[in-house]
Amino acid sequence: MALPNILGKVKLKFKNVQLGWVYGLALLVLSLDQMSKYLIELNLGPFGSGKTLMVGGGLILKYSKNNGASNNILENTSWLLAFVAALAALTMIFYYHRIVPKSRLQQSAIGLLLGGTLGNLFDRIFKDGFVTDFIYLDWLPYAKNFNLADMAIRSGVIAILVVFVRHIQQPKTHEEAKTN
Repeated sequence: MALPNILGKVKLKFKNVQLGWVYGLALLVLSLDQMSKYLIELNLGPFGSGKTLMVGGGLILKYSKNNGASNNILENTSWLLAFVAALAALTMIFYYHRIVPKSRLQQSAIGLLLGGTLGNLFDRIFKDGFVTDFIYLDWLPYAKNFNLADMAIRSGVIAILVVFVRHIQQPKTHEEAKTN
């Protein structure tokens, strides 16, 4: 009589937990980004009075539209940026399912990058190519407005850099040392 494949089921459940974490984080980032942009547009933007809100500590909320990339570089290339964002999102999904990162930091990085990319992509598709920006930090040199999706993307990039640095600093196993 054959024994049930218990290890296969455990591995499948573990992968489902990982999927839930990555896609759950991406959905959370996307939702918070879109809700915050809607509230800013309603209260400070085209549907509101156009006012600026001084929060404190150098944090200023002010509505702006951006049809370029971060800090409005590549201005007026919104549809090209939308294509690149869609390609990046698909690549992240493919990478995740192909490689299946094991560390929570790697999973978080992918979730943050995916959620942020989709947040700005939704804006480009549904807002005539523009992204809504509203966070301004007056103590940052060369500061421009940005949004929660931008913060998630930057945080995801930092997390990937941390993973990379940790990886190159790990001591090599005996087998790896023989191949180099």
